[in-house]
Amino acid sequence: NNNNNNNNNKSRHRIALILSFSCILLLIASVANNKNVIINNNTNKKNTAAVTVTSFSSTSTNNDKSTNDNHNNNINNDIMNRRLSMMGGGDLALGKSMRKRKEGNLVVILNTPKCGTGSLTATFEKSFECTREHREKEDEEYVGIYSCPDNNIVLRTHNVQEGKKTIKDMRQQHPPKKCLVVSAVRDPQTWIPSLFMQKFEKELCNADADDNLLVDKYREWYQSPEGRELISSVSQWVIPELLQEFGGVSLSEVFKSMDFYGGYSVLLHPSTYGIGDAFYNCELLMLRMEDHQIWPDIMTSILPGVSYYQIPSRPKLCPKIATQYDDLKKHVIPHEEKMAIIDSDPGVEEYFRVYGRLEESEG
Repeated sequence: NNNNNNNNNKSRHRIALILSFSCILLLIASVANNKNVIINNNTNKKNTAAVTVTSFSSTSTNNDKSTNDNHNNNINNDIMNRRLSMMGGGDLALGKSMRKRKEGNLVVILNTPKCGTGSLTATFEKSFECTREHREKEDEEYVGIYSCPDNNIVLRTHNVQEGKKTIKDMRQQHPPKKCLVVSAVRDPQTWIPSLFMQKFEKELCNADADDNLLVDKYREWYQSPEGRELISSVSQWVIPELLQEFGGVSLSEVFKSMDFYGGYSVLLHPSTYGIGDAFYNCELLMLRMEDHQIWPDIMTSILPGVSYYQIPSRPKLCPKIATQYDDLKKHVIPHEEKMAIIDSDPGVEEYFRVYGRLEESEG
């Protein structure tokens, strides 16, 4: 009996120890969980207050940068979900600043030449039923102004600084404005021939078709100092400066986002200097011409009621050399000739690299 009692006491003692240890573990887990809740709540409060725009780099450890990555990704997800579900109407758009369909919008087509500027401008000009204000000066500093009903304004320019000045003027004259900046990029494989054709349009558009003559003239042009300078300077007119305005992201980072979202990316301006910034509370929609087939859906997602309008393409404008122009766009610039173009400006290298054109060989 005594042995049995001793064994029972030992069993009770073991059970008590096990229960005590379990309670201690539960207590530790509870404290840790409460601590995580507090941390998460504080993080959420911090995230709510953050306004700095982001890069799309996944390696960043900056909290504000990470916060705004989430913000911009949420905007992109919103557009993608609406596009994929084919929601053409209703409220919605691109973040909080563009929520009303056709009222009080400032749309700025701030674009590199030969990257769909005409079609992008026509899309909003026609959708908003605008009237263009005619101005004599039309050079690289030109800003086209389109006045529209319902307090809408559309601007078109290839110059960031001139665009900023005009935006400030418009906002002072017609405050407040919801603001959308639209810009696009294009593969140098087709962009350079398009630039070439625009420069020699009068000479080539109505010329007799000659495959060799066109290709020879093209190669002679892009290898000349004048051609290299034009390619280098025009390719850098807009994108580097515009991306610097919207948080300093690189074109490579934007391309990662474009690849993920199917040809477009959205950035919110950081508004470092508050309402004094020309791009204060603006959103930047970056498009890629190679994905132009989804532009109509993207436009509908941005502002319900906006319909994409494509102006006539080069082959339709110059039918006599349509086939030769198509062949020109397939011409691969040899590596040595390509490097001569790139050497004129470091920014051009990134432009070729994001499209995978640095290592390709002549076919």
